[in-house]
Amino acid sequence: MSWLKSLLLGLAIVGAPPAVAAEQWPVPPTAQDASKRKDHRKAAAEILAELKKCQAAEPARCTLLMMWAGSELFQYDYKASEAMARRAVASAGPPTPTGYPDRAHALAALALTLGVQGRFVEAEQPTREALIVLEASLPESHLRVADAYNQLAFAVGRLSRFSEAEALLRRQLLLHETYRPAGHPLIAMSYDNLAKNLRDQARYVEAEPLYRKAIELRESLSASNPSALATSYAGLGQTLIALERGQEAEPLLRRVIEIRTEIYGGNDYVVAWSYDELAILLEARGDYTEAEAYRRKSLAIEEATWPAGHLTVAAGIVVLASNLDAQGRYKEAEPLHRKAMAMYSATIVDDDPTMAPLYGNLAFNMHGQGRYEEAELFYRRSVRAQKPFPGSHPTRILGYWSLAQFLQDRSRATAEVRSLYRAAQAGIFERLASHSSFDRAAQIELRRYQPVFTGQVRAAWTLSNRPALP
Repeated sequence: MSWLKSLLLGLAIVGAPPAVAAEQWPVPPTAQDASKRKDHRKAAAEILAELKKCQAAEPARCTLLMMWAGSELFQYDYKASEAMARRAVASAGPPTPTGYPDRAHALAALALTLGVQGRFVEAEQPTREALIVLEASLPESHLRVADAYNQLAFAVGRLSRFSEAEALLRRQLLLHETYRPAGHPLIAMSYDNLAKNLRDQARYVEAEPLYRKAIELRESLSASNPSALATSYAGLGQTLIALERGQEAEPLLRRVIEIRTEIYGGNDYVVAWSYDELAILLEARGDYTEAEAYRRKSLAIEEATWPAGHLTVAAGIVVLASNLDAQGRYKEAEPLHRKAMAMYSATIVDDDPTMAPLYGNLAFNMHGQGRYEEAELFYRRSVRAQKPFPGSHPTRILGYWSLAQFLQDRSRATAEVRSLYRAAQAGIFERLASHSSFDRAAQIELRRYQPVFTGQVRAAWTLSNRPALP
């Protein structure tokens, strides 16, 4: 679900379209005022009415109105926003150093509307085209070129192509370090983006120093952008949780809540995500009751913020259900799992990697209720959906491990159990090989996966003692 969080945080930072060249048909001031008040339906209605006048009089000057209308429609009607973005792509001209809007802007808007609908494969093409257009029109020192690398990295990262995304983010960092002054906020942003990519690959040891570099830069700029500093604190906090250093993570995550509450107020969706980030830590140390309270606070804010069926709400339902499972409250959690799965299935194909954790969560829930046939079905669906992940990714290791353990506990399919454990083991060995030495982080990795090795020994022992075939 991290793709959606990143996307929406980006929207909170970017806001309305930037200033525009004078030759474009102007957006009515009343519509701009309505947008500032977050009355997006009124703003969209006024802009669409103005767009009709523009198209009747001077259609070559209407791209700005299309972009603004798409931005307002995006807040409540993704399909209409997508249609408007496609019109803007057809209308817009090539990029110039100062003009707005142009074809690259329109392509980025189209990619955004496709991505928020879960249509990640479709979103890659306009994102890639935007980069090509910008590289052909602007010097590599231009800010928009570096940003286009970031957008494409985000697009391919959602498709689990983490290595490709990493290369694009390293290119973005190089451009900013080459063309921006030392300590520039965009350099800090680039370190944070790269750190998040490494964290998504579960390369926590490598991610930690990059987060700390981003924090060092952002702390010197915190008065100008405390929200960005909070983002880096949160990323480092999650990394430290993965490295089993929860005591270091807690003050960071509580500080994130303070900063975001001060900026956005107590009922903003960004604050809701901060509650979820702290809940992860609380759950990791077994404080499920306190974590549940934060999960419920977060979900209440998300349900009040987003329309019914929004994937941010679905993500909030998923984590609350998993919290209840951890407390053994399986029957209470099951309808939440199924509701969230239905919301995701409305926009995301069944075997997309995004669905893998949902299948695994429901499998665990069914297992806890003793409904073993249903549990096995969802464990297998989860493993199938995880195939785009590299074998060393923790999500894929967990999928093999969970299915193997389930079958083993049911005295089922011993040969398959051994094969599943061996596939998990191969991923674990690849992860251990990435450590430069057998340090504390490597020990944590090995200790975390100890049941995989003991399970494989059990499976081998069972096979060796099974009566031989005639």
